[in-house]
Amino acid sequence: MKKVEMEIFESKDCPRCVRSHPKLEAMLAKLGNKVSAKFIEVTDPANWARVEELHIERIPSIYMMGTTFWNAPPEEEDFIKMCNYQWTFLNSYRVIITTPHASCPANNTHHLCDTIVKELSRLIEQKLKEAKRAVKRLVGDIPRNECDLNRWDCRETTFRKELKRVIAIPGNAMLIDLHSYPPEEPGWGDFDTILLRVENADRELMEIVKSSLMGKGYKVNMADGSSANDLVPSHGKETRAFLIEINERLSNDLEDVASAIVQTVCQVVPESPSV
Repeated sequence: MKKVEMEIFESKDCPRCVRSHPKLEAMLAKLGNKVSAKFIEVTDPANWARVEELHIERIPSIYMMGTTFWNAPPEEEDFIKMCNYQWTFLNSYRVIITTPHASCPANNTHHLCDTIVKELSRLIEQKLKEAKRAVKRLVGDIPRNECDLNRWDCRETTFRKELKRVIAIPGNAMLIDLHSYPPEEPGWGDFDTILLRVENADRELMEIVKSSLMGKGYKVNMADGSSANDLVPSHGKETRAFLIEINERLSNDLEDVASAIVQTVCQVVPESPSV
């Protein structure tokens, strides 16, 4: 697990008041080497904007500015409990679902988009939230004939930059890279799903997904993925990731497919206190 930098904001009206407070010292001692504290004095609009950004992203940071800090629970034990609740978020996973080929051009010849992934990813997201898992869904917004969002030369697109930003948020993450293929795809058409072995894909996680889906009656195969695949490989081994292809003949069974994938994910991903 990544070591987390905790940003503690101090009021400009009382510099160094927060960092020397015994309650904070006790909390940092309890958290130990899981975190590294960075103190920020809020003196200019840029820092206030940073506070707002952290709030929006729900990054577990302790907002110790003026009355926010001094109105904390009076008992040290309660205060530490409050802070530790925020930090339990770091021990849970964010599930990130990507559909880089979801955007279909006006004339979808030669399978230029994955026709079922937008709806399938929506169902997976919905079911993960119902299962109290933290989830973020990123839907590709550019047809692959204009810019293939699963290739290195499209890393500077809004979609890829947003994925990079979400993965960089402190804590653990699982990445599900979701694709689909036509039933007539040579060598694949006889299977319901294909798990692709690409660089940085989590082999152990792939075996769990394969075993679970096969246990629910789906025909699953593993295959070597093209080295051109860039989305999973670009985010390193710290993010548990797998690339899964779904046969589009299952277009009328997406609820069941989504349930099967979610049940698989929930074997690995714990509930999140932030949901």
